[in-house]
Amino acid sequence: MAQWNKRHRLLFRWSLVSGVILIATIAWALANRKPGEETVLPGEQVVGLTSVLTRDASGEAPPFRFRDVTAEAGIAFRHFPATRASLLPEDMGSGVAVGDYDGDGYSDLYFVNIAGSVQPGAPQNAKLGKSRLYRNIGSPSADHGTRARFVDVTDEAGVGFVGCGMGAAWGDYDNDGDLDLYVTAFGENVLYQNQGDGTFRDVTQQSGTSDARFSTGCAWADYDRDGDLDLYVSNYVDFVFREADRSAMRRQYDTEQPYTLNPSAYAPQPNSLFRNRGDGTFEEVAAKAGVADPGGRSLSVSWGDWNNDGWPDLYVANDVSNNGVFRNNQDGTFADVGASSLAADYRGAMGIAVADVDDDLDLDLLITHWIAQENALFRNMTLDDVLGPAENGRLWFMDHADEIGLGQSSLDMVGWATGFCDFDNDGLRDLWLVNGSTFETAENHRLLHAQLPFVFWNRGPEKGFVDVASRTDDAGGRFRRVWRGLSLGAAAL
Repeated sequence: MAQWNKRHRLLFRWSLVSGVILIATIAWALANRKPGEETVLPGEQVVGLTSVLTRDASGEAPPFRFRDVTAEAGIAFRHFPATRASLLPEDMGSGVAVGDYDGDGYSDLYFVNIAGSVQPGAPQNAKLGKSRLYRNIGSPSADHGTRARFVDVTDEAGVGFVGCGMGAAWGDYDNDGDLDLYVTAFGENVLYQNQGDGTFRDVTQQSGTSDARFSTGCAWADYDRDGDLDLYVSNYVDFVFREADRSAMRRQYDTEQPYTLNPSAYAPQPNSLFRNRGDGTFEEVAAKAGVADPGGRSLSVSWGDWNNDGWPDLYVANDVSNNGVFRNNQDGTFADVGASSLAADYRGAMGIAVADVDDDLDLDLLITHWIAQENALFRNMTLDDVLGPAENGRLWFMDHADEIGLGQSSLDMVGWATGFCDFDNDGLRDLWLVNGSTFETAENHRLLHAQLPFVFWNRGPEKGFVDVASRTDDAGGRFRRVWRGLSLGAAAL
């Protein structure tokens, strides 16, 4: 027992000596630090150490600004003429599609709408809640005050969709030289065939493109290279309204969310691939082609030739489930390469933007995410020689959003639609990304928290991207909204 006591005393003595030496060393270091060196305290933010990912361009004036010309351009669209009922489909929509449907050289706008609550028996406002087509008539006179002027031609064109609309995409599926229109919805989707005279015809049933599930994104591409556009439609969840669910809660990651607003509360639905037969009809082949993605809660989809083999591949952004990455096998089928591509991570994915961001001649992917998950910029590494020569159509990506300023800044935002565009014509791709919370305000549960979008100014490969939204908004703060949809295009030529 005496030996143990002696050992304890020795350990205590040496511990005390070591502590004194450590304190003396720290004191010496502080007393002899060089001018300009920082002392880091708990909770203190030190540029270059605790905020290495923060990018600042406060000393630089962005070379572009935005002015709200909605009213003077003739657009009077209002989304959802009803009151929120805290139901998932109502909070998900809606989108907008840009396309020159009449072939006059000016881009026209189609706004998707939700006509009323999705509660069973709820009234639908067919007058105020229909989706709307605005024709761009350009600049017929010098006194318009803007370069573009839009006219609401919804009724005469015959595209006034009434329902719980989600998204839309233009595409010339019948190869007659004018754009047709597909509209997705919580409920029946619609295919409008352009008649070439300014009007459209609903050909959903006879074309075989009907889908009554919870459809969200859609995209056209000739995936089998037979000369006809095919259509991929992403489906979300099997949402069924039950009054008893209103008061229930369910976890979405680490956050409690109302059951009726939480995608994790509902099973995912498989997606659709409509193969164009070339005679005005389509065959649904998603499962046969290997792209049904039945485990994904799909919101957005983009086609792109990720491995530069001349065949369209497919990327599907999924909410609270793995994203889908599908490589075209060139025989009408696709290979699921999500895991090996490193771009199928399990996050709350919402929107997709595609561009060759690093100018290395292959397409990269920007994916927006739910709160606290950071947006991702998947740099396409397929043609790089890091892993040696590409074999068997290999696809792989690396997320370097943080490296170029697109990751950390999005942690407290809920990202949705996004797109690359060179706003200042300097040859570098800038980025617009809309945000909108999915959380209700404490004061009024009928409202969601508004958020600012991101307007990322691309300052080149060395400086990366920096958000300048607050400094490019000439509308006096109207940028702050509950955003969902986005489409980029030239309003006038």
